[in-house]
Amino acid sequence: MRRTATNRQRLSLPALFGRVHELVRPSGLFISKTPCMGDQGRVLRLVIPVLRALGAAPYVNFVTESSLTAAIANAGANTFQERL
Repeated sequence: MRRTATNRQRLSLPALFGRVHELVRPSGLFISKTPCMGDQGRVLRLVIPVLRALGAAPYVNFVTESSLTAAIANAGANTFQERL
């Protein structure tokens, strides 16, 4: 059986970043490049569920940049970003 996102456990953002914060050493870095699909508009919110129903797309969490930053900060970490 092929393992897909539908059979994996999904953590909430607060739980995910809380766990990351536990695992990273006090002076350590956690580097993530996360596409914030919640900021991308309505078309993807309509297309992705259709593609998922056809088995052509994985689970997508439509997180926004502000909710991602808040989840990281609430876990006790600092954020830094640089856009090129």
